[in-house]
Amino acid sequence: MQLSVIIVTYNSAEIIDRCLAPFSDYIGEDLEVLVWDNASSDDTVDHIRSTYPNVKLFASKTNLGFSRGNDRAFVHCSGEFILLLNPDAFVEGIDQIWSMLRRLEGDDNIGSVGPQLINLDGTHQVGDAGWNHDLFNSVSHFLFLHKIFGLKSLFLSNRRFLSKPEVDVDWVCGACMLVPKRVVKEIGGFDFGIFLYGEDVEWGRRIKDLNKRVVYVPSISVLHLQGASQKGSEGAPYFSTKWLDALIVSVAGTTSRYGMIVFKVAALVGFMGRYLLLKCDPCRSKPAGQSKALNMFKYALYIWRGRI
Repeated sequence: MQLSVIIVTYNSAEIIDRCLAPFSDYIGEDLEVLVWDNASSDDTVDHIRSTYPNVKLFASKTNLGFSRGNDRAFVHCSGEFILLLNPDAFVEGIDQIWSMLRRLEGDDNIGSVGPQLINLDGTHQVGDAGWNHDLFNSVSHFLFLHKIFGLKSLFLSNRRFLSKPEVDVDWVCGACMLVPKRVVKEIGGFDFGIFLYGEDVEWGRRIKDLNKRVVYVPSISVLHLQGASQKGSEGAPYFSTKWLDALIVSVAGTTSRYGMIVFKVAALVGFMGRYLLLKCDPCRSKPAGQSKALNMFKYALYIWRGRI
């Protein structure tokens, strides 16, 4: 078996067909698809069981979260390589995955590969890859230093990187990540203390600790409906503070109390600056642009009210 695809679902009935369709005709000797369902309350399980009998389906009675769901599925994988794929991430065709796999096969020093994630409107989805979640990179991100001076940041958001064949980063998003099974065995599964958000960053750190490369391939683009299971509809604006909570925990573990004060000030200035820029930009379409501006304001309030 060459490739195992793991998809962890939760109330994903409306989107699961679009996720599974590119793989269903190729399941066989070289490809298997495993779905771990986290106690969905809709008909996700029944639909997969009746429509995709060649998919290995595991129906959990409790919601174990992203980390534990993937870890439970890892032990059932037969492939030399494992693709982690969110149910709201849609590849254009199986060739995209084979291209990523060939990049891994060609270099034993690579520990994981991830594609560029894009939004519904075709724009780059910031948060698909990046660097360590520490104080320096946080300040660089919030205060736009990565764009002004070309410094590293939390996320790969500088457009100059998107024109490169590949970029060495510290982590790639778990929404679509390809890893050799031998690397998974070496580093172990995801951190059980992380229920959702931040587990891919922590995993990337462990991959780098093995002196393996984490490679981002922007020429391969995958549509990702960020937070689709939580939003309720495809076009709804996405807002969640869970990623920010994970960032705060990560930074707090690498800096002092005074460092966290610097973090809070930088985050406040950064979110409010983004709010004002988006609010005053006449080119921003409504309501999408204004919804994004409102999200920035809500993030600023969250930071202000939080005990950091």
